[in-house]
Amino acid sequence: MDAMIQDMGVQISGSNFYFMDNMNGRISYSGKLHFPMPEKQEGVTIYIDLDSDLLFEGLDFRNF
Repeated sequence: MDAMIQDMGVQISGSNFYFMDNMNGRISYSGKLHFPMPEKQEGVTIYIDLDSDLLFEGLDFRNF
């Protein structure tokens, strides 16, 4: 995930979320949250992916 964020991500200022320019037709964001834990030297990192739904707009041929 770190490599993908580094390659395609544009950081949203003031956050640990990145706009992902992955050209998949959706608006995509990835987040990286790190939680230090006293039991582990490195802590825990959680990654979150958010993708919009695909919305198709076109002509509507229904009769009203």
